[in-house]
Amino acid sequence: MSACFFVVLPVALAAQSVDKVRSDVLSALSTPLPITIVGPLLTRDVTVTEEGDGFRAVLGDTSLMGLFPLGDVSLHLTPLDDETYRVTELRFPERLDFPGMGVLEFAGMTLDGVWSSRSRSYSSLQWVTDDLRFRPGEGDRGQVSLGRLGFDVIKEPDGADTESRFEIAANAVAVTGMGPQNVALGEVRALLTANGEEPVDLYSVIREVLMSATMRNGGAQLQVLGQSLLGNRYGSVGLELSGRDLSAVDVRRPDESYFRAESVEVRAALSDVAPRNWGGAEVALRFAGLDQREAIPDVVMKVEEAMIRLSGGNLPVADMMAAAMTLANPPRGRPVAVSPLLDGLVGFGKLEIATEGRSVWVETYEQRFRDGQSTTEKAFETAFDRWGMSFGLAGFDRNAGEVHFATDLRGGRFVPGATIPDEALPHIAAWFPNVLQAQTRVSALNDGFLKRLFTDVEIRDLREPVELVLPLMLYVAATVPDVATGENTYETDLFRISQSGQYRFYPTEVLGLAPYEGDLRVRMSGMPGLLGYLDDTLTQVRPGSDEATAIGMAKSALIVLRNLAEDGGAGAHEWEVGRPDVTRREIEVNGITLRYPDFMQYMPMLFGMAAMRP
Repeated sequence: MSACFFVVLPVALAAQSVDKVRSDVLSALSTPLPITIVGPLLTRDVTVTEEGDGFRAVLGDTSLMGLFPLGDVSLHLTPLDDETYRVTELRFPERLDFPGMGVLEFAGMTLDGVWSSRSRSYSSLQWVTDDLRFRPGEGDRGQVSLGRLGFDVIKEPDGADTESRFEIAANAVAVTGMGPQNVALGEVRALLTANGEEPVDLYSVIREVLMSATMRNGGAQLQVLGQSLLGNRYGSVGLELSGRDLSAVDVRRPDESYFRAESVEVRAALSDVAPRNWGGAEVALRFAGLDQREAIPDVVMKVEEAMIRLSGGNLPVADMMAAAMTLANPPRGRPVAVSPLLDGLVGFGKLEIATEGRSVWVETYEQRFRDGQSTTEKAFETAFDRWGMSFGLAGFDRNAGEVHFATDLRGGRFVPGATIPDEALPHIAAWFPNVLQAQTRVSALNDGFLKRLFTDVEIRDLREPVELVLPLMLYVAATVPDVATGENTYETDLFRISQSGQYRFYPTEVLGLAPYEGDLRVRMSGMPGLLGYLDDTLTQVRPGSDEATAIGMAKSALIVLRNLAEDGGAGAHEWEVGRPDVTRREIEVNGITLRYPDFMQYMPMLFGMAAMRP
């Protein structure tokens, strides 16, 4: 292998010439992310001489964007073939003065990469700057410092595909004296990856994004670039952002306003990316060791670990974006057909947002004024050992829409502060949830019917869509969704109630008080304690008041339910609640049929009584 290398190297070196290397270097300087990484650069002259196994290029009297002088910059280029160089030994001034903007200093810079003169891009790169510091203005407006800043670019085959990686990493990051808050990061890292049928040059992509962002009408340029990127197929595209030891502290009130986190991670991933459709997409935020306090309102939040995730599947991106842009910029005086908007907005396969975590607690404080003095006292503290919440939409691309949502809170605690009166503690214990679980799934949402309903509907101004009211009302009236609930639970120190069931919901019967058909199962423990609590509460309110009437009615209803209940064991009561026919004013509770009056019969009487009032 060594003999082969010494044979190939002279051939590559002979194929190059001083003039060609000089031309390649000149063409690589004008982009925002040039061969020297820092750029774009303008130079008075490029001097190229043979040196060792390659060439030394010296850029004389360089300037950044033609405005800020940098002095001489040099680098070593070793030819690998007619179009490719290995670039090393980058020598850059270690102090850069930008008049009116600030001073940039660093202790050292290293570069080692493989550069293509044809694509003006690095296929592999390691670029590191040590002890980087920037002081804005005249150096008296604070400082941004990084212990280490580096780029890492890798493009290597992965089976039949080609995976590219572009990574930016920094450690010991600090922003001090530049605003009301001092910000620090022990480490931060950003990684962009792509894997597709064709080689993906992420370095060139980022270079073009930077170039478009600095141009006049850069937004249009970025849009063109985005359309170009979406014109390709990728197996996957991923972005990872992570940081540790993050803090943002208000320098004026360091003990009253701060944000700290041991770690923060953001992950975004796309799979099966095509020009118009994405097979899947997911964005997740995860953080641990969060400790936050805001001066106004005065709240302290601490979280041991938490995650928030947004995901989607079978996404018709082009149609969804077109519909969203139409809604964001509604035309005036020009009719817009509603059906194409619905095709774009509800043609997806799945969309879901979810969060979960453990050990979250919130301390709430309040200000009190006594004798002309302001004091801050803890009002109360709430905490949960675990939590989880989710909301999702699915199946709309198959004309079988489904909505599901879930909540799971466990290990709830309420710790009163000095400002909570003792007489309020029994009420808090009776109703504050130690466990709160809810799972519901609504299906059979026929979006095909909805789109047919809007086939001939056009609106002239999306800001005033009055034309949508009647079709939506017709759709709601004609939709009969299936509803399934899991083991929904509400548990306090005093009682526990759970419910599960499956039924069909009839919107047209909503005024009939029980607009559903199906079966529910309810289980309750702690009934004697709850009745005793209501008795104690009745002794504390004024007789004949609205509160006393409401409490009395609640107690009477509980007694009726207790008499209808079956023994569920361990002191629990159970009820099987059936509704076999939505058109009949009947409910079956544990085999006993209960009839209730028709609410609509009393509507004329109620309106008549209202009209008779002075």
